[in-house]
Amino acid sequence: MSRYDENSSMQWLIDKIRSGGHQGDRPLPVATPGMNSESDCARKKRLFPFKKKTTVGIELQQDCLKLVRVRQNSEHHRVITTYRTASFDPDISEREDAFSRFLKANIKPFCNSGKNIEVWLTASVRGVEIRYMRFQKIPKRRLAKTVQMMYQRKHAFDGKSFIFDFNVLGEVVEDGVAKLEVVAYIAPRAYVESLQKIFLRAGIALTGISAYSFALQNLFRSDFIGTHGKNICCLHIGTDGSRIDIFSARGELRLSRNIKACVSHMVEAVRDSLRQEADAQTHLGLRPMGIRQARELFFRWIYGETDSDGPPEDLLRIIAGPLERLALQIERTIDYYLFNIEKEAVQTVYLSGEIIANRSVVESIGAHLNYPLKLLEIAPAVFPTASSAEDTPENPAPERRTFTSALGMALSGITVTPNFLFTYRKKQKQVRLVRLHYLIILFFLLMMVIAAGGYYWQRYMIAQKDRQIAVLDATIERQKRKNGLYVAPALISLQLEKIKKKRENARAYIRKYLGLSVIGDIVEATADKELRLTQLTVRLRGDKKKGMAQKSGAPQDGGKSVVIEGYISGNPSAFEGKLTGYLGRLKRRKILGAPMVRKKIEKQLQGRKSLYFVIYMDILWEE
Repeated sequence: MSRYDENSSMQWLIDKIRSGGHQGDRPLPVATPGMNSESDCARKKRLFPFKKKTTVGIELQQDCLKLVRVRQNSEHHRVITTYRTASFDPDISEREDAFSRFLKANIKPFCNSGKNIEVWLTASVRGVEIRYMRFQKIPKRRLAKTVQMMYQRKHAFDGKSFIFDFNVLGEVVEDGVAKLEVVAYIAPRAYVESLQKIFLRAGIALTGISAYSFALQNLFRSDFIGTHGKNICCLHIGTDGSRIDIFSARGELRLSRNIKACVSHMVEAVRDSLRQEADAQTHLGLRPMGIRQARELFFRWIYGETDSDGPPEDLLRIIAGPLERLALQIERTIDYYLFNIEKEAVQTVYLSGEIIANRSVVESIGAHLNYPLKLLEIAPAVFPTASSAEDTPENPAPERRTFTSALGMALSGITVTPNFLFTYRKKQKQVRLVRLHYLIILFFLLMMVIAAGGYYWQRYMIAQKDRQIAVLDATIERQKRKNGLYVAPALISLQLEKIKKKRENARAYIRKYLGLSVIGDIVEATADKELRLTQLTVRLRGDKKKGMAQKSGAPQDGGKSVVIEGYISGNPSAFEGKLTGYLGRLKRRKILGAPMVRKKIEKQLQGRKSLYFVIYMDILWEE
């Protein structure tokens, strides 16, 4: 580049500001109409109704709104369907009602009243801090607490003022030890809640709010921007701050760092340099340049709007210091990543921000780096299914016609993209609810299986009985044909009456000798010389409905029963053992129910200490 005399260059810059050029802020692009990027083939496929998830990515800049809509086609591939840009006065963002009306007017029609739409937002959130951590595997119940404690050691924060969340990237083996890779981050709670409130006022329910770094991660993960199996560094030069992000070969964010060098510092450098020149030439009556005029001059130079007869290389010389510091910060960050996180070096550096519109700035940064430098700009012309034509102003700034962040947000997913609105606490609560729903569904499915099993088992048993009856019928028929016999119904009835009569006789015989049988069983069980019975009561007449007692149940006084009274003599310490053995012998009698001790007391009988007892039993026989 040619060199100019320093005094003449400064004079030219000052004259350019004084000469009635553009006043105020640099001109902004007007709102552009949305363009449909679907091809005819895609429209024909939509004739067959098959609902898919649609995601709208929103990038909110200081004075510009960018929208990208992506849907999932039948082959589970994402297709960019629509994109849109809209500019606004930066002062409107301070008036929530007006800003909400602007958002509603631009975003609502863009979403096209879809039912299955997710809306993701990325904004310039100050105070977002991202940390990469690697530690040994621990139980899941302790994971959240451990990550938060480790983050607090590196970067202390107030839990009430900041939102904390983390994402588990996966497992790695380091020095033979299995470890977890985790990315943890914080965001200002007040700012995130204010953004959510503004969009809710506009009638837009945000699915998620995320940072610019995670929008880039979506692009790399989805292979929209290929990593080619190499580590990548991204430098975003913003208005009030810049960020360096390093991604692994898999597209995972491994390192994110905020740096102070930014566009505002470059504008201040321009102002200070021109102010010094104005002070040196006070005899000309020049007034010192303000920050607003310096900003206007800087961006006119960035967008190539200065006259060809001026010396633009002077501005490049003025901002050479901030650009060199940016390059130095990149080198240091990459070195730290190489020695502390990953052993593989970074292969490519991507550059984004408004200043990439000026090629000399990009070349100046690249001259200080030892890595290949590429521009990170995704314009509508490179969309897979988009038309290359767009109704935009003449020579728009590259940052104004790129949709990098908006597209990155449109590729978001609730389970894979870090979300300031859906943190790990809400995820854990949702997991518990999902598990509860699954348990309820599983319970009802189990009941259905049991009911169906019972139904088919009954049908099987009925079919078995039917087959047995059929076999018996067939046997009878064969015997009849073989012997020429015919069994008359009257003969069957006669035989049935004889069987009933025999059964009645047997029952009468049992009733007659039931008492003797009961006494015989009790006497046989009472085969102990130290055990004496004083009274035996056998009750054979009772309520028939209460005649059958359960062995494990309580005694039923209304049925047939036996009451035994007696005492045990001998060694008092053996009373309980002998009584237990006696109860066991009684329990083994099939005709008697479970014995129950109604009374048990030690007393003097015939001058000796004895154990007096009363035992009750049911008689297990039903007429």
